[in-house]
Amino acid sequence: MRCLLLLLFSFSLTFSSAQNDVLIQKLKNSKELLSLGLLTQVEYDSIAKEIKSKILRSDDSNELDGFYYQGKRIVPEVFANHKIDMLGTMFSFGLAGGGTKSILIGSSSMNKIDRQNQVILLDITRNVDFGGNAISTISNEQNIASAQSPANFILIPLKVNSKKNQRSIKIGSLGLLKGPSFQIDPKLLIDFNWEAISNSKFRIQTNLVPGEYAFVYKGTTSQFSSNPIFSFSVN
Repeated sequence: MRCLLLLLFSFSLTFSSAQNDVLIQKLKNSKELLSLGLLTQVEYDSIAKEIKSKILRSDDSNELDGFYYQGKRIVPEVFANHKIDMLGTMFSFGLAGGGTKSILIGSSSMNKIDRQNQVILLDITRNVDFGGNAISTISNEQNIASAQSPANFILIPLKVNSKKNQRSIKIGSLGLLKGPSFQIDPKLLIDFNWEAISNSKFRIQTNLVPGEYAFVYKGTTSQFSSNPIFSFSVN
Protein backbone atom coordinates (compact mmCIF):
# COMPACT_ATOMS: atom_id res chain seq x y z
CA MET A 1 0.00 0.00 0.00
CA ARG A 2 2.84 2.38 0.86
CA CYS A 3 4.53 1.70 -2.48
CA LEU A 4 1.25 2.40 -4.29
CA LEU A 5 0.82 5.71 -2.50
CA LEU A 6 4.38 6.73 -3.37
CA LEU A 7 3.76 5.76 -6.98
CA LEU A 8 0.57 7.82 -7.16
CA PHE A 9 2.28 10.79 -5.50
CA SER A 10 5.18 10.63 -7.96
CA PHE A 11 2.73 10.39 -10.87
CA SER A 12 0.87 13.44 -9.57
CA LEU A 13 4.08 15.49 -9.30
CA THR A 14 5.24 14.46 -12.77
CA PHE A 15 1.83 15.26 -14.29
CA SER A 16 1.75 18.64 -12.53
CA SER A 17 5.29 19.46 -13.71
CA ALA A 18 4.38 18.53 -17.28
CA GLN A 19 1.34 20.77 -17.12
CA ASN A 20 3.48 23.68 -15.91
CA ASP A 21 5.96 23.11 -18.74
CA VAL A 22 3.12 23.36 -21.25
CA LEU A 23 1.87 26.57 -19.64
CA ILE A 24 5.34 28.13 -19.64
CA GLN A 25 5.80 27.24 -23.30
CA LYS A 26 2.42 28.81 -24.04
CA LEU A 27 3.60 32.00 -22.33
CA LYS A 28 6.80 32.01 -24.42
CA ASN A 29 4.79 31.54 -27.61
CA SER A 30 2.48 34.38 -26.60
CA LYS A 31 5.48 36.65 -26.01
CA GLU A 32 6.78 35.87 -29.51
CA LEU A 33 3.37 36.70 -30.98
CA LEU A 34 3.46 39.98 -29.04
CA SER A 35 6.87 40.86 -30.47
CA LEU A 36 5.57 40.14 -33.97
CA GLY A 37 2.60 42.41 -33.41
CA LEU A 38 0.11 39.54 -33.66
CA LEU A 39 -1.04 40.10 -30.08
CA THR A 40 -1.82 43.38 -28.36
CA GLN A 41 -0.27 44.17 -24.97
CA VAL A 42 -3.71 43.86 -23.35
CA GLU A 43 -4.22 40.39 -24.88
CA TYR A 44 -0.75 39.27 -23.79
CA ASP A 45 -1.26 40.57 -20.24
CA SER A 46 -4.56 38.69 -20.03
CA ILE A 47 -2.94 35.44 -21.18
CA ALA A 48 0.02 35.90 -18.83
CA LYS A 49 -2.30 36.54 -15.87
CA GLU A 50 -4.34 33.41 -16.59
CA ILE A 51 -1.21 31.25 -16.99
CA LYS A 52 0.23 32.61 -13.74
CA SER A 53 -3.02 31.77 -11.94
CA LYS A 54 -3.00 28.22 -13.32
CA ILE A 55 0.61 27.62 -12.30
CA LEU A 56 0.02 28.93 -8.78
CA ARG A 57 -3.04 26.68 -8.45
CA SER A 58 -1.40 23.60 -10.01
CA ASP A 59 0.16 22.54 -6.71
CA ASP A 60 -3.33 21.81 -5.38
CA SER A 61 -4.02 18.26 -6.60
CA ASN A 62 -7.54 18.48 -5.17
CA GLU A 63 -8.54 21.52 -7.19
CA LEU A 64 -12.26 21.38 -7.83
CA ASP A 65 -14.41 22.42 -10.70
CA GLY A 66 -16.83 25.21 -9.99
CA PHE A 67 -17.20 28.98 -10.02
CA TYR A 68 -14.14 31.15 -9.34
CA TYR A 69 -13.71 34.84 -8.65
CA GLN A 70 -10.25 36.40 -8.91
CA GLY A 71 -8.63 32.97 -8.58
CA LYS A 72 -10.62 32.03 -5.46
CA ARG A 73 -13.28 29.34 -5.58
CA ILE A 74 -16.83 30.36 -4.69
CA VAL A 75 -17.58 28.06 -1.77
CA PRO A 76 -20.98 26.38 -2.28
CA GLU A 77 -23.76 26.28 0.32
CA VAL A 78 -26.79 24.08 0.86
CA PHE A 79 -30.31 25.01 1.88
CA ALA A 80 -30.62 24.61 5.64
CA ASN A 81 -34.40 24.44 5.72
CA HIS A 82 -37.56 24.50 3.60
CA LYS A 83 -40.79 26.14 4.78
CA ILE A 84 -44.26 25.88 3.25
CA ASP A 85 -46.67 28.81 3.60
CA MET A 86 -49.84 26.87 4.36
CA LEU A 87 -51.59 30.06 5.53
CA GLY A 88 -51.15 31.56 2.08
CA THR A 89 -52.93 28.58 0.60
CA MET A 90 -55.73 28.71 3.18
CA PHE A 91 -56.37 32.46 2.95
CA SER A 92 -56.48 32.38 -0.85
CA PHE A 93 -58.77 29.33 -0.79
CA GLY A 94 -56.15 27.47 -2.80
CA LEU A 95 -56.43 29.82 -5.77
CA ALA A 96 -53.17 31.75 -5.29
CA GLY A 97 -51.25 29.07 -3.47
CA GLY A 98 -48.77 29.36 -0.64
CA GLY A 99 -45.08 29.68 -1.26
CA THR A 100 -42.44 27.03 -0.65
CA LYS A 101 -39.35 28.84 0.63
CA SER A 102 -35.80 27.45 0.83
CA ILE A 103 -33.53 29.05 3.41
CA LEU A 104 -29.80 29.67 3.69
CA ILE A 105 -28.22 30.43 7.06
CA GLY A 106 -26.67 33.89 7.38
CA SER A 107 -27.81 37.22 5.99
CA SER A 108 -24.76 37.46 3.71
CA SER A 109 -22.64 35.01 1.72
CA MET A 110 -18.98 34.47 2.60
CA ASN A 111 -18.19 34.83 -1.12
CA LYS A 112 -17.72 38.53 -1.95
CA ILE A 113 -17.71 40.14 -5.40
CA ASP A 114 -16.79 43.72 -6.19
CA ARG A 115 -19.54 45.61 -7.98
CA GLN A 116 -16.95 47.18 -10.29
CA ASN A 117 -15.50 43.81 -11.32
CA GLN A 118 -18.15 41.16 -11.88
CA VAL A 119 -16.19 38.68 -14.01
CA ILE A 120 -16.66 35.10 -12.78
CA LEU A 121 -15.02 31.99 -14.21
CA LEU A 122 -16.62 28.55 -14.40
CA ASP A 123 -14.32 25.52 -14.59
CA ILE A 124 -15.65 22.18 -15.81
CA THR A 125 -12.38 20.41 -16.53
CA ARG A 126 -13.74 16.91 -17.11
CA ASN A 127 -10.79 15.20 -15.44
CA VAL A 128 -9.93 11.62 -16.38
CA ASP A 129 -9.64 8.79 -13.85
CA PHE A 130 -7.19 5.89 -14.04
CA GLY A 131 -9.67 3.94 -16.13
CA GLY A 132 -9.77 6.70 -18.73
CA ASN A 133 -13.31 7.72 -17.79
CA ALA A 134 -14.19 11.40 -17.97
CA ILE A 135 -15.18 12.84 -14.61
CA SER A 136 -15.83 16.32 -13.32
CA THR A 137 -15.08 17.20 -9.72
CA ILE A 138 -18.11 19.46 -9.67
CA SER A 139 -20.30 16.34 -9.89
CA ASN A 140 -18.80 15.07 -6.63
CA GLU A 141 -20.63 17.83 -4.79
CA GLN A 142 -23.96 17.84 -6.51
CA ASN A 143 -25.78 15.85 -9.13
CA ILE A 144 -24.76 17.97 -12.11
CA ALA A 145 -22.55 15.55 -14.00
CA SER A 146 -24.26 16.62 -17.23
CA ALA A 147 -23.33 20.30 -16.79
CA GLN A 148 -21.45 21.46 -19.87
CA SER A 149 -21.49 25.25 -19.63
CA PRO A 150 -23.02 28.23 -17.77
CA ALA A 151 -26.16 27.58 -19.83
CA ASN A 152 -26.89 24.74 -17.40
CA PHE A 153 -27.18 27.19 -14.51
CA ILE A 154 -29.59 29.96 -13.56
CA LEU A 155 -28.78 33.14 -11.64
CA ILE A 156 -31.26 34.17 -8.94
CA PRO A 157 -31.55 36.92 -6.30
CA LEU A 158 -31.86 35.92 -2.66
CA LYS A 159 -34.21 37.68 -0.26
CA VAL A 160 -32.44 38.82 2.92
CA ASN A 161 -33.99 38.72 6.39
CA SER A 162 -31.47 40.40 8.68
CA LYS A 163 -33.57 39.86 11.83
CA LYS A 164 -33.64 36.10 11.27
CA ASN A 165 -30.09 36.10 9.88
CA GLN A 166 -31.03 34.24 6.73
CA ARG A 167 -31.43 34.42 2.94
CA SER A 168 -34.18 32.68 1.02
CA ILE A 169 -35.70 31.98 -2.36
CA LYS A 170 -39.23 30.92 -3.21
CA ILE A 171 -38.98 27.65 -5.13
CA GLY A 172 -42.59 26.53 -5.43
CA SER A 173 -46.27 26.98 -4.78
CA LEU A 174 -49.12 24.87 -3.39
CA GLY A 175 -52.32 25.79 -5.17
CA LEU A 176 -55.17 23.48 -4.19
CA LEU A 177 -56.61 23.70 -7.69
CA LYS A 178 -53.38 23.52 -9.67
CA GLY A 179 -51.56 21.25 -7.27
CA PRO A 180 -47.94 21.57 -6.14
CA SER A 181 -45.33 23.24 -8.33
CA PHE A 182 -41.65 22.96 -7.46
CA GLN A 183 -39.82 25.45 -9.61
CA ILE A 184 -38.27 28.88 -9.32
CA ASP A 185 -40.46 31.59 -10.81
CA PRO A 186 -39.02 32.47 -14.25
CA LYS A 187 -39.65 36.13 -13.42
CA LEU A 188 -36.90 35.92 -10.78
CA LEU A 189 -34.22 34.69 -13.16
CA ILE A 190 -31.45 37.15 -13.99
CA ASP A 191 -29.87 37.22 -17.44
CA PHE A 192 -26.08 37.08 -17.63
CA ASN A 193 -23.54 37.03 -20.43
CA TRP A 194 -20.94 34.32 -20.86
CA GLU A 195 -18.36 33.12 -23.35
CA ALA A 196 -16.22 30.02 -23.73
CA ILE A 197 -12.51 30.56 -23.13
CA SER A 198 -11.76 26.91 -23.85
CA ASN A 199 -13.63 23.60 -23.84
CA SER A 200 -13.53 23.55 -20.05
CA LYS A 201 -13.38 27.20 -18.97
CA PHE A 202 -16.04 29.88 -19.31
CA ARG A 203 -16.08 33.60 -18.51
CA ILE A 204 -19.29 34.99 -17.00
CA GLN A 205 -20.05 38.71 -16.91
CA THR A 206 -22.79 40.09 -14.68
CA ASN A 207 -23.99 43.61 -13.96
CA LEU A 208 -25.67 43.26 -10.60
CA VAL A 209 -26.57 45.86 -8.00
CA PRO A 210 -25.41 45.24 -4.41
CA GLY A 211 -27.24 42.30 -2.88
CA GLU A 212 -27.26 38.54 -2.41
CA TYR A 213 -27.32 36.13 -5.37
CA ALA A 214 -26.67 32.53 -6.31
CA PHE A 215 -25.92 30.34 -9.29
CA VAL A 216 -28.17 27.29 -9.16
CA TYR A 217 -28.04 24.21 -11.33
CA LYS A 218 -31.25 24.02 -13.35
CA GLY A 219 -32.09 20.65 -11.83
CA THR A 220 -31.93 22.03 -8.28
CA THR A 221 -35.55 23.10 -7.97
CA SER A 222 -37.07 20.40 -5.81
CA GLN A 223 -38.54 21.37 -2.48
CA PHE A 224 -36.46 18.66 -0.84
CA SER A 225 -33.21 19.35 -2.69
CA SER A 226 -29.99 19.25 -0.66
CA ASN A 227 -27.71 20.05 -3.60
CA PRO A 228 -25.20 22.87 -3.04
CA ILE A 229 -25.73 26.24 -4.70
CA PHE A 230 -23.07 28.83 -5.46
CA SER A 231 -24.05 31.94 -3.49
CA PHE A 232 -22.24 35.28 -3.42
CA SER A 233 -22.60 38.88 -2.29
CA VAL A 234 -22.11 41.90 -4.55
CA ASN A 235 -20.62 44.71 -2.46
